[in-house]
Amino acid sequence: MAGRRSTSRRRGLAIAAICVGLVPALLLGELALRAVSGGGGRIFVSSEVPGLIYASVPGASGVRGGDGDLAPWPVSIDARGARRDPTGDAACGDIWVLGDSYPFGWGVEDGQAWPAQLGPALEASRGCRARVSNFGLPGYHLGQVEALLRHRLQTERPSQVVIHVEEFDGFPDYDFSNPFGLPRWLASSGLIRPLQVLAVARFDRSIVESQEATEAQTAVLVERVGSLGAFLATARVPALVVIEPEVHGDVRDAIRAAISPPLDLQPCDRLRFATDPHYTPAGNACVAGLVAEVVTPE
Repeated sequence: MAGRRSTSRRRGLAIAAICVGLVPALLLGELALRAVSGGGGRIFVSSEVPGLIYASVPGASGVRGGDGDLAPWPVSIDARGARRDPTGDAACGDIWVLGDSYPFGWGVEDGQAWPAQLGPALEASRGCRARVSNFGLPGYHLGQVEALLRHRLQTERPSQVVIHVEEFDGFPDYDFSNPFGLPRWLASSGLIRPLQVLAVARFDRSIVESQEATEAQTAVLVERVGSLGAFLATARVPALVVIEPEVHGDVRDAIRAAISPPLDLQPCDRLRFATDPHYTPAGNACVAGLVAEVVTPE
């Protein structure tokens, strides 16, 4: 009996030693992964704001990309939670841009996303650079756009909002920042990042590969357009909608009826990355030029 207790004790000590040795190894692995992925903190995390699901982290910065033909690109978030852009003069107009990864500027550096290029484009045509705040965030659907507007309008008010709409803005709520619903300290670990990437990729496939899912999203998107339009009218916030070329005709009709005639981005369609649907720096400049012709920031 004593021999069994001794063997069990030795086994317990060995397991404890392995665990003690594993902790620094995991910490070193975490630091190495963060260094390889750009070193910065998380750009967005789960949010407690109703309807928002997740939000940007004020002051965050890092490097993203390196996938396909997307070279690594730096991302910085300012103190207001907007992607850091060239400053402008709010007296010339205070424009908020909302949407998903398209206005956020997926694949391009700070200053190259189309909201960052909108201020200079307006200055060139009007002689005055409006302040343009890029509140777009990868994965946001139109319901989150409305939730963000409701939240920000409690303390601020823009002269105009510009909303970038794409075909999949009717997908279900999904926390891209934390697909497994983990505690924040664990969700930010680089060690589980590959699993999170796989989970997000699986969700992405689920919303694009099924015709039934696509039709359901179109119906939801039409409803979200109506809800957003009603809120904008009540809040009396002027709005311009810019729309991706592939967006369904029913959605276009809903936008026209609920908000305003949408600005089609067809002229910029060819200026995208070869293996990614997002706009190149030149494509973002094209979008900024189109918006500058019709936006009314005063």
